[in-house]
Amino acid sequence: MRMRRQSAVISLVMWSVIMTVFIVLFFVLKDVDQWQENQLFRLLSAILLFVGGVIQILLLSKDKVEPLDERTQLIQYRTSSVSVIGILLYVYALVMTLYISYEFEVGLPVAWLWFIAYTTIFVAFMLHSGLYLLFEHKGVGYED
Repeated sequence: MRMRRQSAVISLVMWSVIMTVFIVLFFVLKDVDQWQENQLFRLLSAILLFVGGVIQILLLSKDKVEPLDERTQLIQYRTSSVSVIGILLYVYALVMTLYISYEFEVGLPVAWLWFIAYTTIFVAFMLHSGLYLLFEHKGVGYED
């Protein structure tokens, strides 16, 4: 397995697990409206993000050893382009859902801002890794 593909698989699995743990902690530890009182969740979520970030940096530094050819550059370009659109759609859908849910409320619980911030990071890494694997497997038209 090529090093970039292996890194993408590790990254996708790691960020999927981290996001799952984050979502479970978010909805189990405390009610969203009383979230400000839960410092344990904030600490655990920060640790999850930090550990994931360190591992991601190690994966990225490992990828630099492998030479970069034109096909890989095109795959990375397409992956990044589609990832940006996917992230924008994710944030838009989440914010609009929250808007509709809290439209007639006095305010939005601050926990949702934390949720948006963290899950956007998780979704970005998961989407980028998943799309890299898809485009590498499917091809990007360079082979024609």
